[in-house]
Amino acid sequence: MKRVVLPLLALPLLAACGDGEDPQAPEPGSFQAAVSGAVRSSFRGDALFGPSTGVADESFFAIVLLSRDSTELIGLVREGDSLPAAGTYRLELDSLGESASGWTAVYSRGSGTEIETLFFASSGTVRITVSETGRMEGSFEFAADEFLPFEDAPPRVSVAGSFAATHYSTAPRARLSAARGLASTALPLPDPIWREP
Repeated sequence: MKRVVLPLLALPLLAACGDGEDPQAPEPGSFQAAVSGAVRSSFRGDALFGPSTGVADESFFAIVLLSRDSTELIGLVREGDSLPAAGTYRLELDSLGESASGWTAVYSRGSGTEIETLFFASSGTVRITVSETGRMEGSFEFAADEFLPFEDAPPRVSVAGSFAATHYSTAPRARLSAARGLASTALPLPDPIWREP
């Protein structure tokens, strides 16, 4: 999976949850996350997952975490559309800037389909503790660099959190629409994000 997979370019943790975040596991269909570094934020929202087909008919599996105000998004994306098994997966890049493990992560801020900042994970982990057809639970932590093609030392953030995601088919239509808007620009996924069930 290419590190740079922005449709807008036509190309196919280090921090602990804090500042008032409850360390308990989130409710089903939700998540909590904290961001530090170049951006400081602490937020909660909807957690959805499901398979997708990318711009070049590549198959992906995505866990999409959208803030309640629909301005921040975390995407945990894996090559292949099958349900990942419970386990710990590394987020790391090879010398060409591509995923060495098949997993990648992004953090973005914006509104609608307009992205203000976009960060790609350079290291970290995704831990899945529950993996079922309608439910996926786990946590993540990663360091990510802002996507600035001509910067030698781009701004960096650390992102950490936990999720109790539900299958996208159970999401309210308005939230699914909001997730589609921001995620279709930030992730290597088409619009609509997910296949029809």
